[in-house]
Amino acid sequence: MSRFLTLFANTRIINTDCLTFQVSALSDIATHLRRIHEHTSDATGLYSCSGNHMLETIR
Repeated sequence: MSRFLTLFANTRIINTDCLTFQVSALSDIATHLRRIHEHTSDATGLYSCSGNHMLETIR
């Protein structure tokens, strides 16, 4: 039983690290898209909004 709990705890830590990495990567993408949007037409705003929506969904 304790072996199972240890395995479960280790798996949770890995999953948490992975999720943190994914959120961080999405944040970088959203920031990049926002910068593009500042220098281009409003059409790019669609992608910027999509990036923010993905980030909010994960939170």
